[in-house]
Amino acid sequence: MVLVPGANHTLSVEDITKQEALFDSCDILLTQLEVPLSVVEKAVELAYSKGKTVILNPAPAQVLSPKLLKMVHYLTPNEHELATISREKVESIDDAIQASHQVISLGVEHVITTLGAKGSIHVTQDSHDLVHSEPMQPVDTTGAGDAYNAGLATGLLTGLSVLDTMHLATKVSRKVIMKEGAQPSIPTMEEI
Repeated sequence: MVLVPGANHTLSVEDITKQEALFDSCDILLTQLEVPLSVVEKAVELAYSKGKTVILNPAPAQVLSPKLLKMVHYLTPNEHELATISREKVESIDDAIQASHQVISLGVEHVITTLGAKGSIHVTQDSHDLVHSEPMQPVDTTGAGDAYNAGLATGLLTGLSVLDTMHLATKVSRKVIMKEGAQPSIPTMEEI
């Protein structure tokens, strides 16, 4: 997969500020790092200041400031992204738990790390839960992380527990990896 920023990198802080009213009518901000970091920081700041739930998928991987992380309710890295943010190696589930605690110490409430075929793990200051993924032969993994995050946001919006939300997100991403192409493989809720 190749990222060609193009129009994404023309998005500005002013563009976000001009649309501030949209933050009043949302419940969750789901964002990632494919736009300038200053834009992500402004969007997170606006959502957080208005009491909205903030989900940050830190892709592509980069070091993030403690100021930004303190405003994130759910950080959803993969293993590589978690290693970058925590500055710790992540080669096992125990490593993921330890690195998640490092990130939580910076202010994030929930770290949900996707572990590929091993599933995903939810870590808070006081607990951790692993959601296993069923063995399968993927057709195309492009978009699986994005689909997982969409499932996560959907589950949270509908009032599911975090664990049930992770199961939903896993089902969504499993549907995506069983079809060719990032866009055509995105399922509807009826398909889930």
